[in-house]
Amino acid sequence: MRSQAVVRGLLADRRVRYVLAGGLSSAVYYGAFTGLWLGGRERIPYLLVAVVANLFTAVVGYPVNRLVVFRAAGPWLAGFLRFYALSVWALLFTLGGLPLLVEVGRLNVLPAQAIVIAVAAVLNYQISRRWVFRRRPPARSLDGLAGLDDEGARDDPRLGVPRQDQVEQLER
Repeated sequence: MRSQAVVRGLLADRRVRYVLAGGLSSAVYYGAFTGLWLGGRERIPYLLVAVVANLFTAVVGYPVNRLVVFRAAGPWLAGFLRFYALSVWALLFTLGGLPLLVEVGRLNVLPAQAIVIAVAAVLNYQISRRWVFRRRPPARSLDGLAGLDDEGARDDPRLGVPRQDQVEQLER
């Protein structure tokens, strides 16, 4: 029973969900990249392989990030376009970092890609949290003042968000 509570507590943390979903997305991307690279090594340039793997991973990863990690609401298409903009950023990062590691650093393509994935994952979380899946502030009303954000910041006086008892006093 205790272990179930620990697991539930961990999964309630968006950062833990992001790491799990990011691990899944990284595995999907690396699997697609590796399969395309090894399957077409003589015919397909590794940067083109990165483009195809990026698009595939964005299509697979968006629903997981939207529904599981950030629990976002709103229009799917607009959300996907922001998510894909982040994916394009990651692609540009890959298109710059991969040749740097392969051509200049003389690393093999697959280990170089693994390094690029690890560095991009750290940056992607911040961009996802602050832009792709950001929560819009609630409308300024007494009902909205008592809202609890997804990180439990409602009762933090440093944030200027009133506690429930303060809201009740305002309503009287």
